[in-house]
Amino acid sequence: MAVGSGLRGRVYGDSQVQIGLLLQNPISMGSSDRASVNQMFFNPILTRHFERGWYASLFSASGTVDWECGEWTVPISLTLGRVFNLGKQPINFSVTPAYYANGPALTPRLEVEFNFALIYR
Repeated sequence: MAVGSGLRGRVYGDSQVQIGLLLQNPISMGSSDRASVNQMFFNPILTRHFERGWYASLFSASGTVDWECGEWTVPISLTLGRVFNLGKQPINFSVTPAYYANGPALTPRLEVEFNFALIYR
C-alpha cells in the first residue's frame, strides 16, 4: 500500500499569471514481500493566461525523484491550451510537448500529451 507522506502545493498569482509548486512523496507501508517505494513527484507551475481563454504553461509535465536508487526524471515542457464553450459546456483542450532531459533507461526522450476535459461548475 502506498501512502502520501504529504501534499504541498499552492498557486499564487493574479488573473493572468500563476506561479506555484506541487510536491507529493508516496511511501511504502505494510508488506515486505516487494521492493520499497519512496518517490517524490514534483510539478512546478508557471502559467500565463491570455485573452479568449488561451493559456500557456512552462514545466507542466511532472518530474520524479526515486529516493531508493537516486534517479531523477526531469521533463522540460510547454503547454498551449484553451478553455472554450461547446454549446453551454465549458471545455479545456491543451497540447503538451515534453523533452525529458534526464531519466532512467526506459524514459522516453520526447512525449506529446493531448488533454480534453469537460468542466463542471
